[in-house]
Amino acid sequence: MVKRCMQQLGLALDFMHSKNLVHRDVKPENVLLFDRECRRIKLADFGMTRRVGCRVKRVSGTIPYTAPEVCRASRAEGFLVTTSLDVWAFGVLVFCMLTGNFPWEAALPADAFYEEFRRWQKAGCPVGTYPSQWRRFTDDALRMFQRLLAAEPEKRCGVKDVFCFVKYELVSELRRRASCRAKRGERSSSGVCTGSCTSSSSSTSSRSTHRHPEPSTPPGTSCLRPAPLKRSVLSDPLSPREEHQSPGRDKNKSQMVMATAIEICV
Repeated sequence: MVKRCMQQLGLALDFMHSKNLVHRDVKPENVLLFDRECRRIKLADFGMTRRVGCRVKRVSGTIPYTAPEVCRASRAEGFLVTTSLDVWAFGVLVFCMLTGNFPWEAALPADAFYEEFRRWQKAGCPVGTYPSQWRRFTDDALRMFQRLLAAEPEKRCGVKDVFCFVKYELVSELRRRASCRAKRGERSSSGVCTGSCTSSSSSTSSRSTHRHPEPSTPPGTSCLRPAPLKRSVLSDPLSPREEHQSPGRDKNKSQMVMATAIEICV
Protein backbone atom coordinates (compact mmCIF):
# COMPACT_ATOMS: atom_id res chain seq x y z
CA MET A 1 0.00 0.00 0.00
CA VAL A 2 2.91 2.36 0.62
CA LYS A 3 4.02 1.92 -2.97
CA ARG A 4 0.52 2.71 -4.23
CA CYS A 5 0.61 5.95 -2.27
CA MET A 6 4.08 6.74 -3.60
CA GLN A 7 2.97 6.26 -7.18
CA GLN A 8 -0.22 8.27 -6.96
CA LEU A 9 1.25 11.13 -4.95
CA GLY A 10 4.28 11.16 -7.21
CA LEU A 11 2.06 11.47 -10.29
CA ALA A 12 0.12 14.32 -8.69
CA LEU A 13 3.27 16.24 -7.78
CA ASP A 14 4.88 15.56 -11.14
CA PHE A 15 1.81 16.99 -12.89
CA MET A 16 1.95 20.12 -10.74
CA HIS A 17 5.67 20.54 -11.39
CA SER A 18 5.09 20.21 -15.14
CA LYS A 19 2.84 23.28 -14.82
CA ASN A 20 5.55 25.13 -12.84
CA LEU A 21 3.51 24.89 -9.64
CA VAL A 22 4.87 23.90 -6.21
CA HIS A 23 2.49 22.52 -3.59
CA ARG A 24 4.65 23.57 -0.61
CA ASP A 25 2.54 21.71 1.95
CA VAL A 26 2.97 17.99 1.29
CA LYS A 27 2.09 16.16 4.52
CA PRO A 28 -0.28 13.38 5.70
CA GLU A 29 -3.06 15.80 6.63
CA ASN A 30 -3.29 16.83 2.96
CA VAL A 31 -3.58 13.30 1.59
CA LEU A 32 -7.13 12.01 1.15
CA LEU A 33 -7.88 8.28 0.99
CA PHE A 34 -10.98 6.90 -0.67
CA ASP A 35 -10.48 3.24 0.26
CA ARG A 36 -8.53 1.28 2.84
CA GLU A 37 -6.32 -0.38 0.22
CA CYS A 38 -5.02 3.00 -0.98
CA ARG A 39 -6.13 2.31 -4.56
CA ARG A 40 -7.45 5.85 -4.92
CA ILE A 41 -5.90 8.76 -3.07
CA LYS A 42 -5.84 12.50 -3.72
CA LEU A 43 -3.50 15.34 -2.86
CA ALA A 44 -5.43 18.24 -1.34
CA ASP A 45 -5.10 21.77 0.11
CA PHE A 46 -3.46 24.04 -2.44
CA GLY A 47 -3.59 27.16 -0.28
CA MET A 48 0.21 27.44 -0.15
CA THR A 49 0.80 26.59 -3.82
CA ARG A 50 3.02 29.06 -5.67
CA ARG A 51 4.68 29.28 -9.06
CA VAL A 52 8.31 28.28 -9.50
CA GLY A 53 10.62 31.26 -9.04
CA CYS A 54 8.40 33.24 -6.69
CA ARG A 55 9.99 34.67 -3.57
CA VAL A 56 7.96 34.11 -0.41
CA LYS A 57 8.50 34.94 3.23
CA ARG A 58 9.31 32.18 5.64
CA VAL A 59 6.60 31.37 8.13
CA SER A 60 7.76 31.16 11.73
CA GLY A 61 8.32 27.65 13.00
CA THR A 62 9.32 24.46 11.22
CA ILE A 63 7.90 20.96 10.76
CA PRO A 64 9.72 17.74 9.84
CA TYR A 65 8.68 18.19 6.18
CA THR A 66 10.32 21.62 5.87
CA ALA A 67 13.41 21.58 3.63
CA PRO A 68 16.71 22.67 5.23
CA GLU A 69 17.11 25.69 2.94
CA VAL A 70 13.73 26.96 4.17
CA CYS A 71 14.67 26.33 7.81
CA ARG A 72 17.82 28.42 7.32
CA ALA A 73 16.10 31.26 5.46
CA SER A 74 15.56 34.52 7.27
CA ARG A 75 12.05 35.85 7.66
CA ALA A 76 13.05 39.17 6.11
CA GLU A 77 14.65 37.84 2.91
CA GLY A 78 12.46 34.78 2.43
CA PHE A 79 13.33 32.13 -0.14
CA LEU A 80 12.74 31.18 -3.77
CA VAL A 81 10.06 28.59 -4.50
CA THR A 82 11.42 25.53 -6.34
CA THR A 83 10.13 22.03 -7.01
CA SER A 84 12.88 20.67 -4.76
CA LEU A 85 10.80 21.80 -1.77
CA ASP A 86 8.10 19.28 -2.69
CA VAL A 87 10.73 16.61 -3.37
CA TRP A 88 12.10 16.98 0.16
CA ALA A 89 8.66 16.88 1.77
CA PHE A 90 7.75 13.85 -0.37
CA GLY A 91 10.86 12.02 0.83
CA VAL A 92 10.00 12.68 4.47
CA LEU A 93 6.42 11.54 3.83
CA VAL A 94 7.65 8.25 2.32
CA PHE A 95 9.84 7.69 5.40
CA CYS A 96 6.81 8.26 7.63
CA MET A 97 4.66 5.85 5.64
CA LEU A 98 7.29 3.13 5.95
CA THR A 99 8.09 3.59 9.64
CA GLY A 100 5.28 5.48 11.38
CA ASN A 101 7.81 7.99 12.77
CA PHE A 102 9.31 11.28 11.66
CA PRO A 103 13.01 11.04 10.73
CA TRP A 104 13.67 14.27 12.68
CA GLU A 105 11.86 17.17 14.29
CA ALA A 106 13.46 19.81 12.05
CA ALA A 107 16.14 19.81 9.34
CA LEU A 108 18.51 21.89 11.45
CA PRO A 109 21.99 21.18 12.89
CA ALA A 110 20.51 21.37 16.38
CA ASP A 111 18.46 18.25 15.67
CA ALA A 112 20.62 15.22 16.47
CA PHE A 113 18.80 12.85 14.11
CA TYR A 114 19.03 15.24 11.17
CA GLU A 115 22.67 16.06 11.90
CA GLU A 116 23.51 12.35 12.00
CA PHE A 117 21.84 11.86 8.60
CA ARG A 118 23.58 14.95 7.14
CA ARG A 119 27.02 13.78 8.31
CA TRP A 120 26.36 10.38 6.71
CA GLN A 121 25.48 12.07 3.42
CA LYS A 122 28.48 14.39 3.63
CA ALA A 123 30.75 11.36 4.09
CA GLY A 124 29.48 9.93 0.80
CA CYS A 125 26.84 7.59 2.27
CA PRO A 126 29.32 4.81 3.15
CA VAL A 127 27.91 1.28 3.01
CA GLY A 128 27.66 -0.48 6.36
CA THR A 129 27.59 2.66 8.49
CA TYR A 130 24.01 3.88 8.38
CA PRO A 131 22.31 6.49 10.57
CA SER A 132 20.43 4.95 13.48
CA GLN A 133 16.93 5.61 12.09
CA TRP A 134 17.74 4.36 8.59
CA ARG A 135 19.19 0.89 9.15
CA ARG A 136 15.84 -0.80 8.63
CA PHE A 137 15.82 0.11 4.92
CA THR A 138 17.25 -1.85 2.04
CA ASP A 139 20.14 -0.52 -0.02
CA ASP A 140 17.73 0.36 -2.84
CA ALA A 141 15.55 2.37 -0.47
CA LEU A 142 18.59 4.19 0.91
CA ARG A 143 19.63 5.16 -2.62
CA MET A 144 16.13 6.55 -3.16
CA PHE A 145 16.26 8.58 0.06
CA GLN A 146 19.73 9.88 -0.79
CA ARG A 147 18.29 11.42 -3.96
CA LEU A 148 15.07 12.70 -2.40
CA LEU A 149 16.67 14.13 0.73
CA ALA A 150 19.88 15.60 -0.63
CA ALA A 151 20.91 18.56 1.52
CA GLU A 152 21.63 20.68 -1.57
CA PRO A 153 18.40 21.47 -3.46
CA GLU A 154 20.07 21.25 -6.87
CA LYS A 155 21.15 17.66 -6.18
CA ARG A 156 17.64 16.36 -5.44
CA CYS A 157 16.00 14.20 -8.05
CA GLY A 158 12.63 14.79 -9.65
CA VAL A 159 9.57 13.19 -8.07
CA LYS A 160 9.02 10.88 -11.05
CA ASP A 161 12.52 9.42 -10.59
CA VAL A 162 11.16 7.58 -7.55
CA PHE A 163 9.01 5.35 -9.74
CA CYS A 164 12.00 3.20 -10.71
CA PHE A 165 12.43 2.22 -7.04
CA VAL A 166 8.87 0.96 -6.59
CA LYS A 167 9.80 -2.45 -8.00
CA TYR A 168 12.32 -3.01 -5.19
CA GLU A 169 11.82 -4.02 -1.58
CA LEU A 170 12.18 -0.93 0.60
CA VAL A 171 12.29 -2.35 4.12
CA SER A 172 14.67 -5.12 5.17
CA GLU A 173 12.73 -7.72 7.18
CA LEU A 174 15.91 -9.13 8.71
CA ARG A 175 17.07 -5.73 9.91
CA ARG A 176 13.62 -4.85 11.22
CA ARG A 177 13.22 -8.12 13.13
CA ALA A 178 16.67 -7.74 14.67
CA SER A 179 15.76 -4.22 15.73
CA CYS A 180 12.53 -5.41 17.36
CA ARG A 181 14.33 -8.12 19.30
CA ALA A 182 16.93 -5.65 20.50
CA LYS A 183 14.23 -3.20 21.60
CA ARG A 184 12.39 -5.87 23.57
CA GLY A 185 15.63 -6.86 25.28
CA GLU A 186 16.42 -3.26 26.12
CA ARG A 187 12.98 -2.59 27.60
CA SER A 188 13.02 -5.74 29.71
CA SER A 189 16.43 -4.97 31.18
CA SER A 190 16.38 -1.20 31.55
CA GLY A 191 12.72 -0.19 31.39
CA VAL A 192 11.15 2.69 29.48
CA CYS A 193 12.92 6.04 29.55
CA THR A 194 10.68 8.88 30.69
CA GLY A 195 11.57 12.54 31.21
CA SER A 196 15.31 13.09 31.32
CA CYS A 197 17.73 10.23 30.71
CA THR A 198 19.15 8.48 33.75
CA SER A 199 22.28 6.38 33.55
CA SER A 200 22.55 2.98 35.18
CA SER A 201 24.70 -0.06 34.66
CA SER A 202 21.86 -2.16 33.26
CA SER A 203 20.62 0.51 30.84
CA THR A 204 24.16 1.23 29.67
CA SER A 205 24.84 -2.41 28.89
CA SER A 206 21.53 -2.84 27.08
CA ARG A 207 22.10 0.26 24.95
CA SER A 208 25.58 -0.89 24.01
CA THR A 209 24.13 -4.05 22.49
CA HIS A 210 21.29 -2.27 20.72
CA ARG A 211 21.52 -2.78 16.98
CA HIS A 212 20.29 0.73 16.21
CA PRO A 213 21.99 3.15 18.64
CA GLU A 214 20.58 6.65 18.84
CA PRO A 215 22.67 9.81 18.43
CA SER A 216 24.55 10.88 21.53
CA THR A 217 22.87 13.66 23.47
CA PRO A 218 24.51 16.50 25.39
CA PRO A 219 24.42 16.20 29.20
CA GLY A 220 21.24 17.49 30.77
CA THR A 221 19.11 17.10 27.66
CA SER A 222 16.03 14.93 27.45
CA CYS A 223 15.96 11.57 25.70
CA LEU A 224 15.93 11.76 21.94
CA ARG A 225 13.31 9.56 20.39
CA PRO A 226 11.85 9.66 16.88
CA ALA A 227 8.63 11.63 17.12
CA PRO A 228 5.61 9.36 16.53
CA LEU A 229 2.95 10.39 14.11
CA LYS A 230 -0.29 11.65 15.60
CA ARG A 231 -3.40 9.79 14.54
CA SER A 232 -6.28 11.72 13.01
CA VAL A 233 -8.77 8.90 12.65
CA LEU A 234 -12.12 9.90 14.11
CA SER A 235 -12.92 6.40 15.36
CA ASP A 236 -11.31 2.99 15.60
CA PRO A 237 -11.50 1.33 12.15
CA LEU A 238 -12.29 -2.01 13.79
CA SER A 239 -14.90 -0.70 16.20
CA PRO A 240 -18.32 -2.45 16.28
CA ARG A 241 -20.03 0.78 15.25
CA GLU A 242 -18.32 0.73 11.86
CA GLU A 243 -18.84 -2.98 11.33
CA HIS A 244 -22.58 -2.62 11.89
CA GLN A 245 -24.53 -1.16 8.98
CA SER A 246 -28.16 -0.28 8.75
CA PRO A 247 -30.32 -2.55 6.51
CA GLY A 248 -31.00 0.23 4.02
CA ARG A 249 -27.37 1.24 3.56
CA ASP A 250 -25.50 0.15 0.46
CA LYS A 251 -22.27 -1.58 1.47
CA ASN A 252 -20.66 -0.81 -1.88
CA LYS A 253 -21.41 2.89 -1.71
CA SER A 254 -18.25 4.93 -2.22
CA GLN A 255 -17.12 7.01 0.74
CA MET A 256 -13.90 8.69 1.77
CA VAL A 257 -11.96 7.05 4.59
CA MET A 258 -11.20 9.52 7.37
CA ALA A 259 -7.57 8.61 7.79
CA THR A 260 -4.20 9.56 6.42
CA ALA A 261 -2.06 7.41 4.19
CA ILE A 262 0.38 6.78 7.02
CA GLU A 263 -2.25 5.41 9.38
CA ILE A 264 -3.41 2.83 6.88
CA CYS A 265 -0.03 1.83 5.49
CA VAL A 266 1.86 1.40 8.76
